[in-house]
Amino acid sequence: MINSSINPSVDPCEDFYQYVCGGWIQDKLSINYDYPDKFKEAEGKISKDLKKLIQDTFTNANNDTSTAKSKADIFYNSCVDMCSNMKMEMEYLPEIVKKIGGWHLNGEFNGSIDFNERVHLLQNHFAVDIFFKWGVQERGGRKYLSIVPLQKKVF
Repeated sequence: MINSSINPSVDPCEDFYQYVCGGWIQDKLSINYDYPDKFKEAEGKISKDLKKLIQDTFTNANNDTSTAKSKADIFYNSCVDMCSNMKMEMEYLPEIVKKIGGWHLNGEFNGSIDFNERVHLLQNHFAVDIFFKWGVQERGGRKYLSIVPLQKKVF
């Protein structure tokens, strides 16, 4: 084991550390790490199989919304729909950024649109809540303007 750690091509008087440990370093660095990760492959297969099992189970569920299975079906499908909707929304993100005046980090910043106008566009045209949520609520036949400040998210 000690002999495999030695690098005999190095003169110990020139670089003792490289002489003593150089063989070990070369051996460890020469390992090919490009092999497929079996754990990642297994995780991907399990996730794929589990998704198929869930989809098959819920696809065959009846339309009776009173059973727990049907409620789980509705919940699962809403999550799947939400994920696909988020992917679609991300496709439109560059266009939305452009419409609210660009972004200085990508070099397309439009300084002629002030901060208040940007907040107005985001809040009213794109339904993005910035500092607060607002809306009209009806209680007891009367309509009220409801303004709720957004709270800082704590993780």
